[in-house]
Amino acid sequence: MDVIHSHHQHPCSTPFTGVLRGYQHEAHQFQMAHPKSILADAYGLGKTPTTIATIANHLPALVICPTYLTNQWFDTLCDFLPTASISLPEGAHAKRQAELLTYADVRVINTEMLRTYDMPSVNTLVIDEAHHIRGKDAKQSIAARQLIWRTPNTYMLTATPYYKSDEDIWHLLHCLDPHTFTSYWTFIREWYAVNWKAPYAPHIYGIAEKKRVDFNKMLTPYMLMRDYTDVHRELPPLIEHPITIELPTAVRRAYTKLKNDWQLAGQPIESVGEVYYLLRQLTMTLTKLDAIQGIVDSIPPPNTTLIYTWYRESANTVSKHLTKNGTPNIVLTGDTPPTQRATLLNTQRVKKRPHVIVATIEALSEGVDLSHIHHVVYAEETYVQGKHTQALARAHRDRTDTSTPVTTPVNVYYVRAKKTIDVRIPVIRTSRGNAGNRELARQLALS
Repeated sequence: MDVIHSHHQHPCSTPFTGVLRGYQHEAHQFQMAHPKSILADAYGLGKTPTTIATIANHLPALVICPTYLTNQWFDTLCDFLPTASISLPEGAHAKRQAELLTYADVRVINTEMLRTYDMPSVNTLVIDEAHHIRGKDAKQSIAARQLIWRTPNTYMLTATPYYKSDEDIWHLLHCLDPHTFTSYWTFIREWYAVNWKAPYAPHIYGIAEKKRVDFNKMLTPYMLMRDYTDVHRELPPLIEHPITIELPTAVRRAYTKLKNDWQLAGQPIESVGEVYYLLRQLTMTLTKLDAIQGIVDSIPPPNTTLIYTWYRESANTVSKHLTKNGTPNIVLTGDTPPTQRATLLNTQRVKKRPHVIVATIEALSEGVDLSHIHHVVYAEETYVQGKHTQALARAHRDRTDTSTPVTTPVNVYYVRAKKTIDVRIPVIRTSRGNAGNRELARQLALS
């Protein structure tokens, strides 16, 4: 077990040595005024330091987060609460259980431990990536709910409170205030558009449009949710570099034939995803790979370059090309276990090598601070605006690396094949039919 700064007395508060920005101080005040609440700010707005400042006033505390974030939480707590005892129970079940029940000002555990361990009584509970307990019937969610109900202060953190289906937020609210949010179906009936006559089970379409304003007002005492336009941030300059390449003649013929065959078949919506994938793969040519290599070669170490792809196969292709040309790199995809991703990124951040990271956009979707990276290359982009904004915000955010001046720009390179779906993706992101198959089909036809 990692434990630091042990004390014989059990303090109810401890000094917080960090410095909160103005909008983070506003979030801290919200948490102090609402001891059972959700902080749902967008990625990069500093939910972790904000919450550490809050729990410093309400010790002892228990932090629950995914496994790949436990070490990150432990290190950050040690930085901001230097006089507090911080523990990270480790080892076999019996050893970990004993350490979990041994007093520390703040204990950090992974979310999976909720299901099989006896939890200590604490004054404050923090649940990071709280959307992982959104399912009301999951064993993990039930254990979390019972723990929340016997803890005076609970702070949930998530950037995706409406994850997948809006109605899932009911369980988070039920955990925080079971007397108000008593019945799931009463909640659904009051706020949602529902087809009650759908076969097998009622079909929930989402919050009823005419009730959305009142719904947001109802959430006000329970949730603070802000995006990048709602706060004043000291962001570094963002410099975007569109780079257009030509497809080789043979690839252009293959691209045109695949698209024409699909159009002659009547542009069936049910096959648009498959056609989209095949066309994207055709754009990952040696010409594009050489362009990416040229960008990387122009950025000298110890500067780190992050290369984004959408598909795992593309990430592996880029990584192999870089390796073949003598450029060491690490590749992170959905196949990389989350804990290993965090370890690799933390090691790279400290050692500044290898100086190239190749990753799928989804692989870096949670709990990652890449503010030390000043060069981002998009080998492939996503047409979903939210995912694009989130991916870019990993690097283009308020500096947590104080050794880097805020005036140091973030350079973003978009490598796109001319007259292909590559150049239509930004159009899809900003269209009214964003991420819909019909809009995707329309843009494929125009590519």
